[in-house]
Amino acid sequence: MPLSHLGHSLLEEGRVSEAELALRLAEQSFGEYDVRVGVATCALARIKAAPGEVDEFVSLYHKGLQIMEGCSKFADKEPTMEAVRSDLAELLNLLERSEEAQELWEENLRVKERIVGSDEPQLVVHLQNLAKSFAASGKYDKCEPLPQHSLKLVTSTLGPNSPQLSIPLECLATTLHHLDQDDEAEPLACQALKLRECSFGSNSATVGEVCNCLASIGFNTFTGKE
Repeated sequence: MPLSHLGHSLLEEGRVSEAELALRLAEQSFGEYDVRVGVATCALARIKAAPGEVDEFVSLYHKGLQIMEGCSKFADKEPTMEAVRSDLAELLNLLERSEEAQELWEENLRVKERIVGSDEPQLVVHLQNLAKSFAASGKYDKCEPLPQHSLKLVTSTLGPNSPQLSIPLECLATTLHHLDQDDEAEPLACQALKLRECSFGSNSATVGEVCNCLASIGFNTFTGKE
């Protein structure tokens, strides 16, 4: 693990060639299928991302994940697995490879549900990540159940007036709007707006985001668009 940490430190300092050497030494030291090599391989993927070697860094990330998943000593409860999937999913989203990213978000959600159950607040971040990815790629029918589940979990955990509730409210309102269900979307967007104004003030950027959603809903209503 010190080799892996050294590689990360060198990468942060921009010393790419030295970082790559340190991480490759991990494979030589522990063998191709050791979990420590999986972690180091994912770090090496980020090195390849620095000069823009996109295909290689995605391939290395997948290789690192496979090594980690194949190690019996590396249980699903290990937070590194979740973090690596999230990192790769975010990178794939930036590359507009949304379907690959969604597979990783879905896997994170499945694993977390298997560990904690389907009614625990730890699921919210994974539900929101997957919902955002579906929405960004226009898959609103798949997106809709996710913010609904988040709403249930946040309400039961933090109460109906929590500012955190505005995130799934806005997501669900936007989703319903794109599904031409503006009558259902508008009260949700209004509720999100009220929560954010009370928590952050009327001039905050987050309030502006909900206003944009309400404006779109209002435009459709005004023009009679179906």
